[in-house]
Amino acid sequence: MKMLRSFYTVCILHVALTLAMVHAQDDQSGFISIDCGIPKGSKYTDKKTGLIYVSDAGFIEGGVSGEILPEYNYGTIDLPLTTLQSFPQNTRNCYTLRPEQGKNNRYLIRVRFLYGNYDSKDQPPQFDVYLGADIWCAVGISDSSVDYFCELIHLASSDYIHICLVNTGHGNPFISAIELRLLDITMYETRSTTLFRDASFSFGSNERVRSDI
Repeated sequence: MKMLRSFYTVCILHVALTLAMVHAQDDQSGFISIDCGIPKGSKYTDKKTGLIYVSDAGFIEGGVSGEILPEYNYGTIDLPLTTLQSFPQNTRNCYTLRPEQGKNNRYLIRVRFLYGNYDSKDQPPQFDVYLGADIWCAVGISDSSVDYFCELIHLASSDYIHICLVNTGHGNPFISAIELRLLDITMYETRSTTLFRDASFSFGSNERVRSDI
């Protein structure tokens, strides 16, 4: 019975998160949406989600912009995944995010990757992603046409959040998009400062549900 109660609690929290993101769509003051690889200073509104994406030029130094090959750019692919930033130089390359709300706030953070054979080598890389000094996830891409992502909920202890791509000797790291969302500080309260996503479930619908809007 205790396990069942815990399961319902997790489900309720996930539904609450989704609803909170939906109602926050019109107010994007707590959002950072980065389309990696688009020209410096550019931005656009994604017609599919209504989210405003900006260039990653102000968040990192270095990197090489790229685009997935046309044969991987299906009409249903999310626009932020059609471009990317790769890092053939340096072992560690870090993005610095500065949320307006600063430290002591809880954020949903997602990083997304679509290889799309952008370098025409047909050799999907493997690399690590770190949140600050702590490893977040190991990215092991096996299908050039699949959208990979890592997601977590993080209680920021400083005004800066560093997301780092680390070369492990298996190809150049790259990234397609970074998405940060401010959460209600009372959501997902835990003794841990960071919660890693294991799985999400949508009950009562056969449609895809995004938890970032």
